[in-house]
Amino acid sequence: MIWGWYGGPCGLAWWGFGLAGLVLLGVGVYALVRAFESRHRAEDKALALLRERYARGELDEETYRRMKKTLEE
Repeated sequence: MIWGWYGGPCGLAWWGFGLAGLVLLGVGVYALVRAFESRHRAEDKALALLRERYARGELDEETYRRMKKTLEE
C-alpha cells in the first residue's frame, strides 16, 4: 500500500495547504501592522508640524488648540 508521507494519501499536500495558510495569515498580520504604523506616523508628523507653526508664531493659541483637537480626534 502506498499511503504517501505523514499518515495518509496526499498527506504532504495537506501540509502544503497548511503552510500556505500560515503564510497568508502572516502576510495579513504584517499588512495590518504596517497600515497602523503608517497612520500613526502620519498623525505624529501633522502634530509636529502644528507645534512648529505655533512655536514660530504663525498660529495664535486658540487656532493651535482647535487644530490640535481636530487632529487628535
